[in-house]
Amino acid sequence: MATTLILPTPSNLASDGPISLLQSDSGIVTLVANLEGFLAGLCICLSFGFICYMAYSSRSLQAVFTKKNSILLCYLLSISATFMALSVRTVSQTKAASIALSVFAALNNISYLWYSFERSADILRIQSPHWVYRTFIWVWRITVAVLLSPILIIAIPSRNEDTVFWGRVVAVTACAGALLFDAYLVHSCCQYLMNRTLEIIEVKGPDAKSTEFYPIVARHTIVGAFGSVGGLACYVGGMIVSNRLSGTSDLYLFYLLQVLTDLCGILVASTLVIMKIRLVAIRNKK
Repeated sequence: MATTLILPTPSNLASDGPISLLQSDSGIVTLVANLEGFLAGLCICLSFGFICYMAYSSRSLQAVFTKKNSILLCYLLSISATFMALSVRTVSQTKAASIALSVFAALNNISYLWYSFERSADILRIQSPHWVYRTFIWVWRITVAVLLSPILIIAIPSRNEDTVFWGRVVAVTACAGALLFDAYLVHSCCQYLMNRTLEIIEVKGPDAKSTEFYPIVARHTIVGAFGSVGGLACYVGGMIVSNRLSGTSDLYLFYLLQVLTDLCGILVASTLVIMKIRLVAIRNKK
């Protein structure tokens, strides 16, 4: 998931405050904004490459835009839009920019969870009691509502400090809940995949195609989960730093954590795409 960091606007701080100092350093602001723009372009290229590979390997556009592939593409495009909005937010600390950023970040997180749920739903049904599955559907719906709530918090007229504080609280709560949700799916998925791999080896032997398929899913799922945890850790670190801003060095650290958060998002996105490509390659292997 891509978790975004929100700073108070410079107008709410003293003219000699650290954010004003950083805003006056056009070189740093431009560097961070351009880096966010580059990451957005990278995600667009990743999306385009994914579409081209799927179309080439399947020889059919219908196979490209299956339900799961469409959700994955929504995730890639929403994370690209999030980076673009963050680039604008870096140079323009306005409420409109914050609302746009919150909208795209919410869509990004929702599409990630949706893809994770769609990918693991059948396994969740098999691995868990029926009441657990039904509970997770309700948790999924509540999580989506909570992920959308920062948009309303930012849009409601209020002091910027209150908006930032409650926006952060909701964002961290939503992302932590989303990670717990994803962690259970990852655990169930990996447990099922490893058991299935052992069963297939016993029945069909170690050279069966499925013995390659399941471990790839498990490994990439775990890498994606670590990327999500790393992104949330950097987000919380950036939030702590922004609460005690006392000089330019703190702001540089904040922007560093912001970029690291975004790189974790790129790691998750690229991991999902690489996993999909590897699975298609195995499926098409003679």
